[in-house]
Amino acid sequence: MITHAASELLECLAAEGVVAWMTGDVRGSLTKREFGRLIDSGKWFGETLRHHAESPSLIRRACDDFRKTYEETGARDGYVSVPLRPHPGDDAQALVDAARSMRREVGRPNLLVQLPATDAGIDAYQECLTRGIGVNSTGILSVERYRRVLDAHLTGTERALEDGVRLHDITAVTSLPVGILDAEVNRELDLCSSAEAVANKNRAGTAVARLVYRQRETHLSGDWWRVLRTAGARPPRLMWTDLRAWHVPALVGWNTAQAVSPSVLESAAARHCLRGDNLLNTHLRASRTVRTLKSLGSDPELVARSLEPHCGTHRHGENTGAVPENSVQRP
Repeated sequence: MITHAASELLECLAAEGVVAWMTGDVRGSLTKREFGRLIDSGKWFGETLRHHAESPSLIRRACDDFRKTYEETGARDGYVSVPLRPHPGDDAQALVDAARSMRREVGRPNLLVQLPATDAGIDAYQECLTRGIGVNSTGILSVERYRRVLDAHLTGTERALEDGVRLHDITAVTSLPVGILDAEVNRELDLCSSAEAVANKNRAGTAVARLVYRQRETHLSGDWWRVLRTAGARPPRLMWTDLRAWHVPALVGWNTAQAVSPSVLESAAARHCLRGDNLLNTHLRASRTVRTLKSLGSDPELVARSLEPHCGTHRHGENTGAVPENSVQRP
């Protein structure tokens, strides 16, 4: 079970509008009774399953574990995000067909189907929303890619409204694996042995996340989105994945989620204090960070372009390659 300090951290995050999602290693590390108590604590609002081979019965059980949260929050929270199995590749129609098949097999309203934020995955995301299928767009690593996902979200929601789909029943999550971006930019900064390069390690993920957050706030401020929202549409929730402990306090903002492992949560509770919302109106500072990284020879946008075609199928929620906690340069 998690410690009292970690439990308090979850409460503080919730007060700031941040919900915590379990990563796949939580379920396997606890007994059924311990896991049940953890769910009943009301401090976890969703779960990401890691493996493509999860059977429909296991997925149904996971969805049932979070059904109470789903019902008590009016279908806002309590979702389980699951990769497609087997993954159909870079074919939009195949992705849609696989998503429809998984939803039919599982038969639970709080299922989210993971779709990679590739070109085909974004097309499939739009079509799934039109059909009323809950989705999680994964592997978003740049503002431009996220902008395309938001465009698909608006179009898919509009078409769903035209087709008579109840917009309140459509849920979408958009996931940005900040740790992956940090790790790849860090590798490029290692080629530059200056003190400034060392000081700017582990800042790329946070900077891009803040720019993505700004993109959502501006993109969804138009008149047409207000019409859709009046009809019951919900904005896609931003979820930060592949987190290290320092990301937890650095990525606090309303209507966001953090996919955290127990070890990351405990480390964040022991070493880092929350400093309130630090995503809203932080885009100028984030832009300066990106410019600094470019001057040091690592362009996060170019890094994202190289990673995004492969990142959407990554088992998000895990830590993959960021530098050790004791060598972190805090953003």
